[in-house]
Amino acid sequence: MEILDWLDAQGTAEAHIARDEIIKLRRSTAFYKSRCDELQRWQSAMRDPERTLVCDVLANGQTLHPSHANGRYGTMTPNAEAKPPFCQQENQNEK
Repeated sequence: MEILDWLDAQGTAEAHIARDEIIKLRRSTAFYKSRCDELQRWQSAMRDPERTLVCDVLANGQTLHPSHANGRYGTMTPNAEAKPPFCQQENQNEK
C-alpha cells in the first residue's frame, strides 16, 4: 500500500495534513530535479568557467568562497547586491 493511500485510510486531520505535505514535497523535488537534469544536460556545451561554476553548484549546492577558489571561476564574481539563497538566509537567522 502506498503511503498516500494509507494516510487516506486513517481519516484523521493529522493524516490529511501529512498527506498534503508529502504531495507538496514530491512536487518540489520534481521541480528542482527537472532543473538540475536540464543543467546537467547542457553542461557539456558550456565553456569554462561557467561549466565549473554550474558543476560546483550542482555537486555541492554552492560555489567555493572566493578566498578559496584560486581563480577557479575566472574573473567571474557573484553579484554583491543579490540576496543569498533562501537556505543560507535561514542559517544566518539561526545564529
